[in-house]
Amino acid sequence: MFVTRKPQDADLVERLDPGYWHPEYDRVMSECAVPLEPLGPYIEHITYGAIVTGQKPILDQDGVYLIGQGALLHTGVRLAECPRIRADSPWVLERSQVREGDLLLARSGTGSLERNRLAVYRVGES
Repeated sequence: MFVTRKPQDADLVERLDPGYWHPEYDRVMSECAVPLEPLGPYIEHITYGAIVTGQKPILDQDGVYLIGQGALLHTGVRLAECPRIRADSPWVLERSQVREGDLLLARSGTGSLERNRLAVYRVGES
């Protein structure tokens, strides 16, 4: 769900999620659902990205993508929205390097609460 506050009226809240405005959204989406299978046989290991407090990453246009949960879209991972950072920064951990076919899940905040907030990483995403 996305919420914006209009500056001219602090009490006026505009909701932008389609499920709020159109009651048929959930029904239509459920008709488009694909068959599901348990992930168990496909999981090699589970890990998470770095948690670094009190610092900001140093940007490097040729560096490693820092994939945040905002980059996880229903259609995949949008790398164009991700900053690139130095490869020697504390955010770049070997255990959490993304590989082709990895399933990425938002682990906290609004991203994790939104239904279906996950994406499969494919090389060459934009």
